[in-house]
Amino acid sequence: MKTLRNGGALYRGVDPEGQRDVVAYPGEIVTVSDAKALQLQTDWPGRWEDLGDSSLSGEPTTDAPNVLAGAEAVEPRRKRGRPRKAAPK
Repeated sequence: MKTLRNGGALYRGVDPEGQRDVVAYPGEIVTVSDAKALQLQTDWPGRWEDLGDSSLSGEPTTDAPNVLAGAEAVEPRRKRGRPRKAAPK
């Protein structure tokens, strides 16, 4: 399996070895079979960047950095416009 990055327009196709649809938006990274990777790089040279063999084991990971650590809570801002209606008496 190969990992490729789409450097062009939207691509839709089928990976014949995996019998699955391949949909790649611009800038998206996809994993395809070796044969499909060769076909994509041959048909559209320069559009697909080879990121190497897929090292994804299929097992979920629990080791991810918390990018929100220490971030301050942000109060939502009210939209400018008409003031709130007065409460009924």
